[in-house]
Amino acid sequence: MCRSLTLTLAVAGALAGAEWNPFTAPAVPPRYAEVQVSSVFIPMADGVRLAADVVVPRDLPVGQKVPAILKITRYGRAAANGNVEAIRYLISAGADVRAKNKLHGWLPIHYAAKHGCAEAIRVLLDAGSPVDARDRYDYEPINRAAEGGDPESIKVLLDAGAKVDAKAGDKQQQPILDAAWAGHFLAVETLLARGADPNAENIHGASALYFAGLEKFSDHQRTMRVLEAAGARQKPRAKSA
Repeated sequence: MCRSLTLTLAVAGALAGAEWNPFTAPAVPPRYAEVQVSSVFIPMADGVRLAADVVVPRDLPVGQKVPAILKITRYGRAAANGNVEAIRYLISAGADVRAKNKLHGWLPIHYAAKHGCAEAIRVLLDAGSPVDARDRYDYEPINRAAEGGDPESIKVLLDAGAKVDAKAGDKQQQPILDAAWAGHFLAVETLLARGADPNAENIHGASALYFAGLEKFSDHQRTMRVLEAAGARQKPRAKSA
């Protein structure tokens, strides 16, 4: 289930026809220290109303034109109910599904994967989003999905061609390592069922079983049992995970 998905929509010149990209727009105005936020519903031509928070400089003189930032914070609640029509609308309006966030280098599909929105992933893939896109930290969507722990999102990405052993980051983390670290036992089960190595290690020799054992929560304990049942072997503590 999609737990949250936040996309940003920036409209320069206070909706005065300037070009915009909802997937790369800044989250806050860059030049103003104090801002005020108001919530509005923006009617679209097809009758859809997009819920948005409008962020503008505080005490703005009447008539002064400045960039307006619309942050669509309610996407998560809509997507959590399986409603991705707003995402489809943005794509139909010309939003680039390959555009990267400037801070983290995330594509929209990274956000959807991290926050467990399988249906949004399907929509983005159908619109041409690459399944193996790398972010600034060298993580693919499948690695972010493993961090998020949603089994369905992991299945959608694997079915679309993502690699179950995709190595990410400077430590070369495989998805099963990140899922185990977070105690996502259902995600670990899903990855194992799709061919993940229960004894996979990163470049420091840290395994999924090692990461699962770092915490004593019940989910981590169950993750360890899932890994051990799949043949994972306990190893000496890694020097640097």
